[in-house]
Amino acid sequence: MFTLTEVFDIYNLIIVDDEEWSRLSIEKYIEAFCPDFEVKALLSSGRQAIEYINKNNVDVVITDVRMSDIDGLELAEHIFVNNIKTKVIIISGYSEFEYVKMAIKFGVQDYLTKLVNPSELVEVMERVKQRLDDEKNANSDNDNKLEISLFFYDLLGGFFSDKKEAEEEYN
Repeated sequence: MFTLTEVFDIYNLIIVDDEEWSRLSIEKYIEAFCPDFEVKALLSSGRQAIEYINKNNVDVVITDVRMSDIDGLELAEHIFVNNIKTKVIIISGYSEFEYVKMAIKFGVQDYLTKLVNPSELVEVMERVKQRLDDEKNANSDNDNKLEISLFFYDLLGGFFSDKKEAEEEYN
């Protein structure tokens, strides 16, 4: 049985910001303008985000850069260092180059400044969706290549009892 997210390529997203108004406004923008993403959680700290990511499939994290416990850059670093396939978008009231440089080091997909412009957010989300789609298609192609290789290995190795069994497996 397939889930809606698998059939329609809807990606899971969490929003992490210590300011409630910011979380809620970004959530409203995502719900209104980004139908390919579903907001799964609104979290107020990087620590909560790490716990959530460790228990759930998260495709995208939108996070504030400055928070009290674990900030957005530390969250991005955690995702990067642990090779988690989650895309990170940093949102900050600060446009300082050092934040941008650190964000790039940890594989952050994009960096936006608060107050988020809805059209700019939509552009970023479209780019992230394209990257997620490309990765999904690449993984699907690799799975198909593996299945084909295993079929021919079995065929050449004589693992099929007769022609009919080989034809069924081929189909």
